[in-house]
Amino acid sequence: MTITAGTRIFRRIYTGLLFLSHQRNLQIGWPVFRLVKSTTINVFTPIKRNCMSNEQRNDLTIREVTRENWQAALRLAVHPDQQRFIADVVPIAAIALAKAYIRPGGLLWLPYAFYAGAEMIGFTELAYEPESADTYWIFHFFIDVAYQGQGYGKQALLLFLNFIKQQHAHCRSIHLTVHPENVRARRLYAGTGFQPTGDNMEGEPIYRLVVR
Repeated sequence: MTITAGTRIFRRIYTGLLFLSHQRNLQIGWPVFRLVKSTTINVFTPIKRNCMSNEQRNDLTIREVTRENWQAALRLAVHPDQQRFIADVVPIAAIALAKAYIRPGGLLWLPYAFYAGAEMIGFTELAYEPESADTYWIFHFFIDVAYQGQGYGKQALLLFLNFIKQQHAHCRSIHLTVHPENVRARRLYAGTGFQPTGDNMEGEPIYRLVVR
């Protein structure tokens, strides 16, 4: 699939998502779907929220993104300067939901959201080959801009890694890529056991975690 063809398909899928969200009076702004050309895009105006209590931080959970919560996932965003590290399309969840439908590479793509109590605070997506041992990839991992700096990043990552281990008994290793300029992400992944493989995917170094 060419980039142009893929972009057209993603746009069609997102148009459907946008229509459904408007049918439910979800205000997410326009244009909300476009390729990122610079680091100064400010599509979303994040809602200012109070910092979570220690009890809420300890109550971090994972839920699959479904018809019940996909609209909330579209509201999640990162700081404009971080956008290029996570995805080329905004909202980030839109590209993840499109991949779940299209299944690039023949893999299963499952989007997940992180919750602190009842509040959705982050997002990620697992792409994998069922019954495989080493074809497990983490994509689009991020914490919403309104909840960054509160210790959620490492906590959410460790929670998701344990989730993968528990739900996928055949999994022996997990992979991800990191933008070469995303120093904080490289530090986070290295701190949880990921090591660079020496290979690259679309200009980004690949990291691997051996889980069993």
